[in-house]
Amino acid sequence: MKRDKFNIVIYRGETYSTLVSLKDNNGAAITLQNATITAQCRNKATNAAVFSFVCTIQAPASGGEFLLSVPAGTSAPLTPEKGLVYDVKISWAGGDTKYWLGGDCEIRDTVTA
Repeated sequence: MKRDKFNIVIYRGETYSTLVSLKDNNGAAITLQNATITAQCRNKATNAAVFSFVCTIQAPASGGEFLLSVPAGTSAPLTPEKGLVYDVKISWAGGDTKYWLGGDCEIRDTVTA
């Protein structure tokens, strides 16, 4: 099991989503049964929260996949900005917690209304 870095770019007013597949060192899916997934984007310099992602475990939970997304309504009011970071926290009912995925996040402006 390794922690992955995945940098993302979110365009204002756009729905962002990416499917994440978690696998162990042998390539087997890591079960998300009884897991809670949360993710936030923060300003690297101030640690102020900018927004939270929506994390949806895909069925079956034993397949180790979840959708990391930002709805258009959440991204629309964001200010274009670099210097942001995010991470994904997975907590299982048994008490185990992992920060599996994270990286840099950039908010870009759009032109078309």
